[in-house]
Amino acid sequence: MAPPQKKKKDGKAFVAGAFAGAIDTCFTMPLDTLKTQMQINKTPMMQTLRTTVRANGFMGLYAGFPAFCLQASGKSAVRFFTYSLLSPLFPFESYPTASALTCGLLAGATEATIWTSPSERIKVMQQAASAKSGAQASSLSVLRNLLQTQGVKGLYVGVVPTAARQSSSVAVRFMLYERIKKTFAESKTLSVLPSSAVSFLAGGTGGAVSVILNNPIDIIKSKVQSGASSGGTMQVIRETFRERGVGVFMDRSLQVRVPRLFISQAIQFSVVDFVLSQWV
Repeated sequence: MAPPQKKKKDGKAFVAGAFAGAIDTCFTMPLDTLKTQMQINKTPMMQTLRTTVRANGFMGLYAGFPAFCLQASGKSAVRFFTYSLLSPLFPFESYPTASALTCGLLAGATEATIWTSPSERIKVMQQAASAKSGAQASSLSVLRNLLQTQGVKGLYVGVVPTAARQSSSVAVRFMLYERIKKTFAESKTLSVLPSSAVSFLAGGTGGAVSVILNNPIDIIKSKVQSGASSGGTMQVIRETFRERGVGVFMDRSLQVRVPRLFISQAIQFSVVDFVLSQWV
């Protein structure tokens, strides 16, 4: 049985992660909406922006906000809680890079299975509907329709690419976060920076790098969950590479994914660090 102090620390990580995810959502939702619509419709960023704003106004960029906010808050809470729970099980001091990578991989997979897949499915379907018809369906109406037509399994369409995306991205983020923080601490020049700035830069860098590495997985996930293809994950993979070839690695959506994830993870890691440092 874990000692009370350890359980308290894990609980703090859960609350801090939820708080960080909610704050992150308010700033990054428009970029996520553009990213999803660009991946589905294969249109340039400015064209996608003009089409969305013309059809629904600025708030069209926040289509599916309740689901997205709940998703971001929940997955961030599960992610930081799981990482905190797993960290003592690995020889972190002896092998910090391998430990952070392993804990991040498991935290991302847990997050995707428990929370991200169903909430991402609802969010992507809302964004796809908004891009196609201009109609903004509520999260509850999308949920009801999915359950009525496909049952609970409808919420888990795209679970494989979602789990692959989350586990790989979270692993890279935590690994780089710990590595960059250590580098800053050991540098005579950089060690003068306040800890909040270091957390912001380390978290943002990990977010940006993870996006570039797993961009093909994210494109496939969006196409599967939006219903843009009637086939399963493997068919979507074949179709995507047949259409785009190796260009899928440098998809236009990277224009919004890289800055979005830099901002998102910079906010999340710095907020979690701040909350945990102030929560005695």
